[in-house]
Amino acid sequence: TLESDFCVTVLERSHSPTLQMLGGTHNYAVITVDEDAAIVVQEQDELCEERASERLVMRLTALSLQYSYCWLILHGCDSQDGGRSSRAFRNLVLVYSSLVLFGTKSGDLDVKVLIVSHVSEMAKFIHRICFSRLMSSDRDPASYLTRDWLTVLPSQEEECLSKFPCLNPLVSQLMLSRAPSLQRLLRAPLPQLKELLPEVPHKVLK
Repeated sequence: TLESDFCVTVLERSHSPTLQMLGGTHNYAVITVDEDAAIVVQEQDELCEERASERLVMRLTALSLQYSYCWLILHGCDSQDGGRSSRAFRNLVLVYSSLVLFGTKSGDLDVKVLIVSHVSEMAKFIHRICFSRLMSSDRDPASYLTRDWLTVLPSQEEECLSKFPCLNPLVSQLMLSRAPSLQRLLRAPLPQLKELLPEVPHKVLK
């Protein structure tokens, strides 16, 4: 739907090793929008399970190492399924409270929650978020949209960088496209990294 209706190209990657260590990954997907923003598509079914709020908070905490902005899209809410929706919403309240308590909401990760029932509605929201990030960027649109360095399949170097909890796939590929080699990249001091990768958040480079 994203590609056919909104001309949004999607490149797939496996979940990061950090997220895989936190449990099952089949009930959610992480969409990297740009170097600093992500969308998490969360199926409602998992939010109805015991300790679902704890698992979701752990994931968002892990993602806060990679991103500063996150849209949490809760997919599958149906007004006809009142019992399951109520449990999901109660868990969402626990998630929000935990984020505030641990400082994630106000500090490392700004989380916004959207609720959708249908795939077409979800695709529309994802497209709007992508467009909003484009318009709010300090870079000119052509520079923001030019990503010819992205590859369909991950390289060995990208897989190596994916083991760093602070690096998402897009940032890893951007780093590899600008650094002379992986070895030089790993040895580069922070000032050099900031000059080489101005789009990447300081907390990621640090």
